[in-house]
Amino acid sequence: MIFNRKNEHSESEKNIYPSLNDIFSQSPIAIELYNINGFLLDVNQACLTLFGIRGIEEVKDFNLFDDPNLNEQIISDIRSGKAIKYELIFSFDLVKSKNLYRTSRDGTCYLECFINPTTNERNETTGYIVHITEITERKQIEKALRKSEEKFRRIVESSTNGMYFYQLKENDRLVVVGANPAADLILGISHQTLLGKTIEEAFPNLIHTDLPEKFKSIAKGKEVSQVFDLDYKDELISGFYNVRVFQTEKNTVTVSFTDISERKKAELLLEVQARELKELNATKDKFLSIIAHDLKNPFNAILGFSDLMLKNFYQFDDETLLKGLSTIESASVQAYKLLENLLIWSQNQTGRREFTPEILNLKAQVMESLGTIESIATKKEIRIIVSINKYFKIFADKNMIDLIFRNLISNAIKFSYKKSKIKITATSSDHEIQISIIDNGVGIASENLFAIFKIDKHRITLGTDDEQGSGLGLILCNDFITRHNGNIRVESIPGKGSVFTISLPFN
Repeated sequence: MIFNRKNEHSESEKNIYPSLNDIFSQSPIAIELYNINGFLLDVNQACLTLFGIRGIEEVKDFNLFDDPNLNEQIISDIRSGKAIKYELIFSFDLVKSKNLYRTSRDGTCYLECFINPTTNERNETTGYIVHITEITERKQIEKALRKSEEKFRRIVESSTNGMYFYQLKENDRLVVVGANPAADLILGISHQTLLGKTIEEAFPNLIHTDLPEKFKSIAKGKEVSQVFDLDYKDELISGFYNVRVFQTEKNTVTVSFTDISERKKAELLLEVQARELKELNATKDKFLSIIAHDLKNPFNAILGFSDLMLKNFYQFDDETLLKGLSTIESASVQAYKLLENLLIWSQNQTGRREFTPEILNLKAQVMESLGTIESIATKKEIRIIVSINKYFKIFADKNMIDLIFRNLISNAIKFSYKKSKIKITATSSDHEIQISIIDNGVGIASENLFAIFKIDKHRITLGTDDEQGSGLGLILCNDFITRHNGNIRVESIPGKGSVFTISLPFN
């Protein structure tokens, strides 16, 4: 174990160990160190906190291979020297019943574990390093999403409204791709006979109307959903229907229909279902895609460089090791910032973040927010000029407005050149106050302006000094400003700079 070999190396090598010990002790990820026989050697504070243990003395006799939460296959893989990753439901009640150690936690939780063997110069296994993360919240979210998706699938299948689903194919052909059981019942034909046919082939008398073109336009997002009554007859179908057409996603359209007596009820039900389903899937896709993609990169760097340094510790010189540690630190900071912003965004989206507006002095608040990030501007020799009337007041949630100002000013610093200027101004009208953050930095291309406040267009852009961010700062700003019934707009010219302007109502 590298944490127990300090006395075996030169003084220059010893200087590395405090940094490694800091990483071990301060890591937010629980870490356990075991010898070859499975006896616990050391744990970090995050591990003690995760398992509700007061101190390492409580688990000094704990053996990895005696853990009742591990099945025989996992133990066999560990003994064979495999590097393994697994998820498990961990029972604290089982720990207590087996009297393994004292814990303040009860019940169960979900854990994600990585177990890697440590080896000596002869590639012999000498022990094990275990990294543990609690994923209970993620599992609960996944379970809730599956339950909700199944709920809405059942709703669609059991709906008394008929539904036909169309997709826009090549050559501008709108093709039937599915229908629900109610559609077959209402029309009296099986939709299976219409799959793959264009809308004109499936319902030939629509050729004489403008409906096929309207449906295509809605599928492309060029027109909004429409509701109308339709008297339709052909060789197989005859009836008077209330029809609602809407886009479910890009290049797809759903046509919902029912008899006229159920029109009002059907319209309300479909509107609620469509909105909730769309919002649920959109939030799920946005959140999981960020976690899957953007969190993966910094952790790849952390794990990759950690592994590289462990495997080549004796071959690397001090400078190479320091560079590796610097990369790990930078990746950790990036991952932490992204996680922090994701949690804030998630709390705001789900309404769990409190909103308590109060009357604040605008200039004092700007100066307070600026004080926490002014060192970043100083490092780039950027001068920040605050030109705000000292009597201006705003009605805002202090924590939210602080985050808004810090993000917008940090963003201006990030994309400004060294020795440039940033100006913060404010103007007041009868019903609102406008705050502008003006920089002379790199600017934003016009084709990218529409995406900077949208989480589904989330992207990370490096600053003028290759500064990294979470890519969520402006998205959070937009969400919080919307919470205040305000708005944010941006004007930008590439190469000349940007102006971000916030408008906040007085009440």
